[in-house]
Amino acid sequence: MDIRSFFNKPAQKSVEDFDIYSTAADTDAAIEAANTSVPGTCSTSTATVSAETSAQPIGASGCVVNDLGEKATGPKQPLLSSFPKHQIGDINRIVSGIKEGLQSCGLKDIPIIAQSYDGASVMSGHLSGVQQRIREEFPFAVYVHCMAHKLNLVLVESCTVNRDIKTSLNVIDKLYSMFAEPSNHFRFLMMQKTLALKPKEIVQPSETRWACKYRCVYAVKSQYSAIIRCLKEMEEEGEKWSVEASGLYHHMTRLHFITSIIILEEVLRVVHVTHKRLQGASTTMADAASAVKSLRTHLQHCREESSWEATWMQVKRFCEDFSGICVDSSPQTGGKRKRTSRTPAGLSQYLVPTTLGQRDENETHWESESQTFKRQLYLPVLDTMLAELDRRFSTDAMALSVACDAVFSCDKNGIGPLLSTYASFKIHPQLVTAEMDLLKCTIPSPITLEKLTNEVRKDQYPNFYRLLQLALTLPVSSAASERSFSVMRRIRNWLRSAMAQDRFSDLSILHIESDLTANLSAEKIVDIYANRKKRRILLH
Repeated sequence: MDIRSFFNKPAQKSVEDFDIYSTAADTDAAIEAANTSVPGTCSTSTATVSAETSAQPIGASGCVVNDLGEKATGPKQPLLSSFPKHQIGDINRIVSGIKEGLQSCGLKDIPIIAQSYDGASVMSGHLSGVQQRIREEFPFAVYVHCMAHKLNLVLVESCTVNRDIKTSLNVIDKLYSMFAEPSNHFRFLMMQKTLALKPKEIVQPSETRWACKYRCVYAVKSQYSAIIRCLKEMEEEGEKWSVEASGLYHHMTRLHFITSIIILEEVLRVVHVTHKRLQGASTTMADAASAVKSLRTHLQHCREESSWEATWMQVKRFCEDFSGICVDSSPQTGGKRKRTSRTPAGLSQYLVPTTLGQRDENETHWESESQTFKRQLYLPVLDTMLAELDRRFSTDAMALSVACDAVFSCDKNGIGPLLSTYASFKIHPQLVTAEMDLLKCTIPSPITLEKLTNEVRKDQYPNFYRLLQLALTLPVSSAASERSFSVMRRIRNWLRSAMAQDRFSDLSILHIESDLTANLSAEKIVDIYANRKKRRILLH
């Protein structure tokens, strides 16, 4: 989209609480309506909205895809419009706000082909949610649940399946509270300096911040020796934190805690990388499907015995280096053997995350510590994550993503979901398959998106041209709108608390679209401003 479209809009925007991004990828009329200089044909618009808590703004985002003649690596998501939160009260106001925002940008007549929200019921409700209200006017505006949010839900569920995992996260939360106190924080920093460790802060665990769990677990693992020494000093000094320090020291030196953070760090590290891929500004639906498939495959490999043995060896080395815990690999044969509880036959085909009324420790007398932790801790976490991935990223939910991947690889057998969903977009099923056959003979293997965008022309491959634009336009997540929320803190800080709303909104747009504003010429802006009106006063 041409940068002029951002500055020719009336100053009605308020980034304070509602941001609207739009996705353009087809029709000459739409491009003219959007006041862009992008060459191309039909332009399709997509509004994607994310609902946040009452303490944070509600944002809307989307993406813009340029004409295929340019280098297209994925959707682009420029900010188009925004309005303040006080104008949002219920679903009707949110829907009208989205429509008014698109209308103010000249995008009223562009068909909406998709919408993406974070899964909140007010936004994603299939009866009277925002997405259903939008579909009443735009029937082909399919709802895409933000994939980054879905992956976070998978992560949240897997971290609650085991008592040791929940206890470990609670300990990290208490560590954050303790070392947030100024004197304790100073002690922690000095201890890191004494041990020649790279300074790293402890992060508070959170259910909503996507990268939070990995960062907090990694911080505790990397700073384990500094934390233990601080707790030992605080425990011995008998100061006001001695009771808390004693309890935290006891938990952190247990084998259950060490095993939990090492397992969590290994799993969360891979999930964190997948989260970054899903949040990418140029991520397509095909990229999202590939990322989820890779994560599922990796977790399945982690269930193998060799993977657990490597993890257990890491636990043993960690215990020897830091805590002095002796890990016994031999079976425990002491004591009276208790009766092994069995899962009911009716639940044999299901994942049972609870203990069905008994404690897991009752079953550990005739197996090694390694096998006990594998059965009670390692496998339940992996199995829960795999089950949640299969449930939330099911075949039906990922049908469009797989179809987009088929478009980018010119696989005519996999484009059926896209053709059936957008049947009225003048894409001839037989002709588009013929065009794909010709492209496969024209483009050398392997077929990539860059090769397709360089080869495909509207006059030569009109049906596949439209299909490729649809595949590039479909949104993956609502992460773009949430990125704009952090801009508010950087711009309206304590030193700029009296900034007017219009100025705040304009500065936010300039900051969010920094990649576009970097190409602006300050001299041309000054010339345009000077030529608009004569401001020189003649004194004589």
